Amino acid sequence: MDANLRPSGIEGLGDMSWGTHFCLFYETKEDLLDFFIPFFKAGLEHHEFCLCVASEPLIAEQVERVMRQTIPDFERYVAEGQLEITPNTDWYLRDGYFEEQRMLQGWIDKLDQALAKGFLGLRFAANVLLEKRDWENFAQYEGKLEESLHGLQIEVLCAYNLNRYSAANMLDVIRHHQLTLARQDGTWEPLEGAQLKRAHEEVLKLNAELEQRVAERTEELATANEQLRREIAERKQTETRLQAAIDAADIVLWERDLPSGQITWLGHHEKLLGFARGELDDNTLASFEKRIHPDDVEELRKIRQQALEQRSEYSHEYRVVWRDSSIHWIRAQGRFIYNEAGQPVRLYGALLDVTERKQAEEVLRKSERVLREAEALGHTGSWEQNLITGEIFNTEENLRLFFGDNRGKGKDFEDYADIIHPDDREYVMRRRTELLEDGPSDIEYRVVWPDGSVHVIFGRATVVRDESGKAIRVYGTNVDITERKRAEDAARESEKLLQLVLYTLPVGVAVTDPADNIIVANPASKRIWGDVIISGSERRERSIGFWHDSGKRIAPEEWASLRALSRGETSLNELIDIETFDGVHKIIRNSSAPIRNSEGIIVGAVFVNEDVTERKRAEEETKHQAARAETLARIAARLNKQLDLEAVIHAVCQEAVDTFKVSQAVISLYDKKRDRLDYAGGVNIPPHSGAKIESFSRAELEESVRTMGPILVVPDVQTRPNVPSPEFTLKLNVRTVVSADMRRDQELIGVLVLGVNGQVREFDPDELTLLKAISDQAAIAVANALLLKRANEQHEQLRALSTRLVQVQEMERRALTTELHDRIGQNLTGLSILLQNIKALLSDEAAKSLAAEFDDAQILVQDTTRHIRDIMAELYLPELEDHGLAAALEIYAERAASRGNLDLIVDLPATPLLLSSDVRVALFRAAQEAISNVLKHADAAQLEISLERENGRVRLSVEDNGQGFEPSAISQKETLSWGLKIMHERIESIGGTVEIESEPGKGTRVTFEIERFS
Repeated sequence: MDANLRPSGIEGLGDMSWGTHFCLFYETKEDLLDFFIPFFKAGLEHHEFCLCVASEPLIAEQVERVMRQTIPDFERYVAEGQLEITPNTDWYLRDGYFEEQRMLQGWIDKLDQALAKGFLGLRFAANVLLEKRDWENFAQYEGKLEESLHGLQIEVLCAYNLNRYSAANMLDVIRHHQLTLARQDGTWEPLEGAQLKRAHEEVLKLNAELEQRVAERTEELATANEQLRREIAERKQTETRLQAAIDAADIVLWERDLPSGQITWLGHHEKLLGFARGELDDNTLASFEKRIHPDDVEELRKIRQQALEQRSEYSHEYRVVWRDSSIHWIRAQGRFIYNEAGQPVRLYGALLDVTERKQAEEVLRKSERVLREAEALGHTGSWEQNLITGEIFNTEENLRLFFGDNRGKGKDFEDYADIIHPDDREYVMRRRTELLEDGPSDIEYRVVWPDGSVHVIFGRATVVRDESGKAIRVYGTNVDITERKRAEDAARESEKLLQLVLYTLPVGVAVTDPADNIIVANPASKRIWGDVIISGSERRERSIGFWHDSGKRIAPEEWASLRALSRGETSLNELIDIETFDGVHKIIRNSSAPIRNSEGIIVGAVFVNEDVTERKRAEEETKHQAARAETLARIAARLNKQLDLEAVIHAVCQEAVDTFKVSQAVISLYDKKRDRLDYAGGVNIPPHSGAKIESFSRAELEESVRTMGPILVVPDVQTRPNVPSPEFTLKLNVRTVVSADMRRDQELIGVLVLGVNGQVREFDPDELTLLKAISDQAAIAVANALLLKRANEQHEQLRALSTRLVQVQEMERRALTTELHDRIGQNLTGLSILLQNIKALLSDEAAKSLAAEFDDAQILVQDTTRHIRDIMAELYLPELEDHGLAAALEIYAERAASRGNLDLIVDLPATPLLLSSDVRVALFRAAQEAISNVLKHADAAQLEISLERENGRVRLSVEDNGQGFEPSAISQKETLSWGLKIMHERIESIGGTVEIESEPGKGTRVTFEIERFS
């Protein structure tokens, strides 16, 4: 087959070439379908892109429906984009008119799209439907189309309805097409030569007949118009009756003119939207959509657009929002009306209020959901049996009660009989017989699940009878009470133990059932509530309680036990103020928790009450005091860090300004000598302004305290005569003044004064109490600072006196040593010589009898002389002045070690240290006392002396390996304690320090250290 030839699919037409442009004339839509279907089927099968343009009498939806039924694989062709069916208005009359250039370019664009998708070419067929105004332009376009299609892979068929076009129109069509098709004996054949001429004649004949038919039709129309006028009159009467029916049924009919957008209403549409009659004037779609619920607008538009595209009716339910914000449901139905060109021009519809139905449906759905959830939650099943047919209906939960997870049983009555425990089967069957005979309906029995587990069922049933009294139906409910049975057994076992525990608890404990009736209450609970316990709704009504933090009254449903029962909430330590049933006000901690069974169902609640009345009142008072104490503690901590008087005054004033948010604070101190209070310092006092603050006498202060108390408040000082320190007060615009005297143990220390500038301010009693406490602390801090100042001054005096005393003592020691050496020493030496001379003068017999006495006297004199030398060494060692501290320490230590039989270790510098006389003497005397303590108290075997100079410091250490001591034991040894005191005084007199390290059984080390050494 030639690649340029394409099968037409039309019997009698055969193949056609690319660029073919032909036409056909038809009378019925069946003729048109008989051509369109095989024509497009051939194109689809030969991989051509097919474009069908449809119009009256065969619209696009009809063409698509027939093609879907007759062309195999139709859906695949559409999905692959090989077939497109479009209305005549979208192809020839887009935007409502025919445009030649747009149409010619449209062919080129469609061909390019087809080739780009891989199709071999474009096959086109159109049922042409034009208005008379467009025909001339269309005829010119048809002539140009013939030329434009030359050489393109396009086949074009134009179909024309013989009943719509005139003979002249048909001649124009035939002239601008390559060939014309007409149907003869059921077959499409081309008209050529004589046949074409005959066709023209036939067309002229048909045109004449058509004109005759038009004349006849005109007469018929005149007759019809008269009939129509009569029908209109009848229609008005019908509309009146229709309006009455619409009003009675609350139905609203409407019509919307699509070009203008105006809506015409028939019926009371304002009522559907929550308005009174006549309140809605804007009858447009935009105005109506404003009343639709925002969540429903887009869905309604989508459904309306879908109906437009599918040319179908639509039905939809949506919500409208009334002016009072209430929601109402509307059911809407609508249908589009199209003009002859297939364009939608009007939309008809009806509205109906379906709010009540919607609400009823929602209630029904909710009740069904609640029933299902309630059955699952309560393990309760429902069932029904038709006694005539034997058919059994069960809820899911009822099947589970009998068969567990096995859903293969439950259709037959025998399934239930078999599942009953063997020991209970006869009893259950007998009770069923009694039930059908109008006997009792409640029953309790056991069932054995397919897995072997045993469950206890409680059932209740009702029988329905016909008019003769015959039982025809029975229905009932079942509950799994297995866990309850087990719980009852366990409860009986533990009840006695529980009662014993509850009786001994110091807090109140009570247990309620699901109805909030108290079933258990211990004695403590009764005591808390005034020895009365009330159950149920009466307790909720009579219980009076307030939330402790907010003071708000507790509503009945807000009590913890109610929340535990209704919501399953657990509440811990809620602080509540209550009024007991006997009228006493208490504070309790209230806790509650739900009690659940094994399935998690709430079967009661437990609540615990603890009476914390006294504790909370104490806590609240403590809290109130703690806030004040915290401020005082902060101020005290700050003041305790200050020892300097000026720093203390500034700290007190700064704290007062920060605490009370005042403009300035001032302290005046009492001068005993002058008997006046003078300005000592303050905060926020401008330079040179302090000099403007006048002093005042103690008598003035005491008179103020006597008449107004220790705290003086002047709300507006500028309104009073004789303003104190007027220049200062006016310059700073001081208005409110508050002062508090500062006393320590009734001793006047000074006055703390606060000032507020530019405004009058009130001070509450708590602030004044706090101010007094701060002034008392300030008095202590200022008094301590004054004492420290005086102590420092006296210390310097004592230090000078101590240095002078040491010098005097050393002078006295030196003089005493000289006296002992020059007098007593010489006398002892003379006494020794005299004793030797007397012994020599005695006869031999006398000498022999007195020799022993002379020897003892001689030894006594020598021992006395040695002790005198030791005393002289203790009083004054000449080597200290002659050879320095190291040499004197070594000589003295050697003598002490010799006396105490101690091993001596010395670490002394070979070069003498350049030390002032007072330093040398103080260090030597301190070391002398430390060595003396070793000899007297240490019980040591070794003595170690070291002296060093390092980084400007001199360090002297005396260490032994004796018994050591606890620091607390020093006070028990008066001699040792006195010696340590002497050492400290010696070293501190020269600005040094003493450090004593001792541990029982490991010895003692005494270290002296000074910085000032020359």
